[in-house]
Amino acid sequence: KSNAALAREKILCRTQWPIQGMAESVLAHPDVRAIIEAGGERELSMLWIDDETGALLRGRIDFLAVTNTFLDFKKTQDAGFGFDSSAVGYGYIEQYAMYHDGLLALTGVSMDGFLVPVEEEFPHLVGTVRFSPEGDQNFENTETSAWLHCGRVSYRKAIAAVQKCRKEGRWPSYE
Repeated sequence: KSNAALAREKILCRTQWPIQGMAESVLAHPDVRAIIEAGGERELSMLWIDDETGALLRGRIDFLAVTNTFLDFKKTQDAGFGFDSSAVGYGYIEQYAMYHDGLLALTGVSMDGFLVPVEEEFPHLVGTVRFSPEGDQNFENTETSAWLHCGRVSYRKAIAAVQKCRKEGRWPSYE
């Protein structure tokens, strides 16, 4: 090939190969693709004051669709049933609940959210975990409503702990 032809080609370094495959797999997932194709904002930063504590909170949503749905992509080793333990262990449940509550505070709209785990290794399988605020108040015996509630309780405890440390000027280590 000529230098001019090579210059027009998209060149990926070796570390970008998995990312390209992961992106293609995400767009091949029909539910995720439909949400993305509806349109929206990528990497949307949020900043809000928590009504209960006055704390300044922030978050960054991977994708906020015009359909009042948000997506949070997660690189993982297992996008299937094994992802549940990752979601709990890495604090994704708390993160989702906080993002949900932040969007509610900023927009007045209670939105559905999806965690979208994408496997790092080929063939880059994609899963979805839908969190719906519907039933959040009474649980309706749904796992996702329970996760939303548990995430909220946990992140609220974390905010309270940080506020206590700030007030006392004392930041203890593991106790």
